[in-house]
Amino acid sequence: MSISRRQFLQSAGSGIAVLGWGGALATLTGCPSDTPNTSYTTHQKETMEALADTAVPGWYSVAGVKYTSDPDGSGGAVQAGAWNIYWDTYYGLNGWIDECVSDLGSSFKTASLASRTATLQSKLAGNNGPWYASGAYTPIYVGAVMLAKLAFFGAVYNTTGTDYIGFPGPSVGYPSEPTEPY
Repeated sequence: MSISRRQFLQSAGSGIAVLGWGGALATLTGCPSDTPNTSYTTHQKETMEALADTAVPGWYSVAGVKYTSDPDGSGGAVQAGAWNIYWDTYYGLNGWIDECVSDLGSSFKTASLASRTATLQSKLAGNNGPWYASGAYTPIYVGAVMLAKLAFFGAVYNTTGTDYIGFPGPSVGYPSEPTEPY
């Protein structure tokens, strides 16, 4: 039995999404208060959407002001539903939102993409968390980036990302596979 290029890409994409999801769950075990959040503030949602937008640029809003990170205006992790994945207790980030937002600070959500990227890279390098536990929040940031990419490339919440990258193919205008070998 042969496998077509399209079937291979579908299988590989699904495998990558599952591996990324499993890795994110492994790094985010244990909620600091042992109970997930049941409500959130607008500030928390905006900051976490800015974090997701830093990982996969698109656009997001802060107090009604639209911040566009992607130069061609395409959707990113926020449009793919990253906040819904962050908030979902199943993925493990929910209980860490308070700590992440506090560690990023209030100016993160209105900073430029370049500034947010530099901040996130610093956080991923271990420059984060309380002064007595430097690097303590690194797994939170790794998980948040992985979940943002999972939202976009894995189509967990919607197909914004997979539509953007042209997956699965013919349904978005790509020609079908040739029937005759070259």
